[in-house]
Amino acid sequence: EFRYLRLHLDLSQKNLSDLLGNTEQAVAIWEKTSKLPLWGDRNIRLLWKAREDGNETIKRVMDRLKIVEQVTQSKIILKETRSGWKSRVEPVTA
Repeated sequence: EFRYLRLHLDLSQKNLSDLLGNTEQAVAIWEKTSKLPLWGDRNIRLLWKAREDGNETIKRVMDRLKIVEQVTQSKIILKETRSGWKSRVEPVTA
């Protein structure tokens, strides 16, 4: 159920751990073992309920976390040109 709620919120384990003030590893363990602290269970349910009720602040926070995660998993290429600096973002490939 915890994993379902996280996925329904469209959050990665990293993003959820950031929101809950914990580690990505803790979230992974909670999902794998189905054993999580009561505060973690309550908080994800509050996040889910707020999002379902259309809470725009919660939605913006979650959307911003996804953008930050995408940027941190990307490579920013900078190139100096005669007209100034140009940049582009590429996904990091393994």
